[in-house]
Amino acid sequence: MKNFLNTVRNSGPIKTRELVLVDHTMVDAYGNLTLWALMDHMNGVKKKRLEALQLNEQWKEKVVNIDMKMYNAAELNDQLAIESCFVQNGKKTVDLKVYVSRQKKGQPAKRVCKTIYTVAIHRAR
Repeated sequence: MKNFLNTVRNSGPIKTRELVLVDHTMVDAYGNLTLWALMDHMNGVKKKRLEALQLNEQWKEKVVNIDMKMYNAAELNDQLAIESCFVQNGKKTVDLKVYVSRQKKGQPAKRVCKTIYTVAIHRAR
């Protein structure tokens, strides 16, 4: 495969956005969003994005690195915007950047976390 990012561009949008409302199943006893619930949603976005690539059977994708930075906490009934985008990181590697922001009416959005999944492709054996 000559350029993985061209495959990404041809398979769908480079950027996506998904809104999630923090409910009682996603928070701890103090009403704060748990890391596990946040990771579940981000991994769901990652899975959808990688499935959308629709690579043929001779190529496989592999997540080789995950870098996560937490900034602010989210609470019960907060609305989260999960945005993702692919960025080229080499000839056969891309970064899937996932940004999570907390949005409250009448206030600017606050970043909750940023996660970068480094995805490489290789020949299936």
